[in-house]
Amino acid sequence: MVPIQSRTSHSGVSVGSGPSYRYLVLTDPQCATMPPATLGKIRQLVEAGLTLIGNRPLHPPGLGDLKKPETDFKGHADALWGADSAATGDRSLGNGRVIWGRLVAEILTQDKLVPDCEASQAGNEYALSWLHRRTGPDDFC
Repeated sequence: MVPIQSRTSHSGVSVGSGPSYRYLVLTDPQCATMPPATLGKIRQLVEAGLTLIGNRPLHPPGLGDLKKPETDFKGHADALWGADSAATGDRSLGNGRVIWGRLVAEILTQDKLVPDCEASQAGNEYALSWLHRRTGPDDFC
């Protein structure tokens, strides 16, 4: 669920009174379906300055008469990814952008963002899950 309240700041889009985000990543296959209201909120966040990374969802979830949800879904998806989007692309929308068909690491490198830390053992990289948060002048990892 995407929260209702958001605001733009110098470091990205802030959700409510919480942290700010510069990127939102849609994962496959979890985001292959998406309610039109959620896609509409994502569209607002991109227009406010968020970078959306991920492939276009395929359709809204649901059973029965889906004409209105499909029309709303298509309108938001076309605004974000374009009506005839290719397998890869980059599109500006408002103050934000949408990027699809590329690796997140490649996009972050292109945007000149470097990892806060890297983990390896005997020269072999391994996955490490963690969250970096900044509160005022303090950093928490």
